[in-house]
Amino acid sequence: MRYLFYILLWVIPYQCLSQSLITTTQLKDAQQSNEPIVIEFWADWNDSNKCQFLSSLKDCRMYRISIEDYPELAESYKIKVLPTIIVFNKTEQIKRFTGNLMFKLDVEKKEIQAVIDSITISKFR
Repeated sequence: MRYLFYILLWVIPYQCLSQSLITTTQLKDAQQSNEPIVIEFWADWNDSNKCQFLSSLKDCRMYRISIEDYPELAESYKIKVLPTIIVFNKTEQIKRFTGNLMFKLDVEKKEIQAVIDSITISKFR
């Protein structure tokens, strides 16, 4: 049992790093990067419907914003349905994926990855 505890202490922080929470100031700093940014807007009451595959996306930075902690960000991006995923290229909003009336996101990983890949490829043209 003790070994399981040590393993969990080692694994859990690394999973949290793959998709980190972000504040308003950190978002502005992240938008200065050359990498595409994928942001998931979520709430604690909707935690069971969050997008599970975001941490496996390639060539981008992933963040989560709690609309309960940062309502001004949710208002500025006009978040009406959760979960909502927005793909940015710097400060430009490229694509938005929103949940349905059952608060489920009907999008596949390959759709979001295709948007990220198109942003990355456009930088080489």
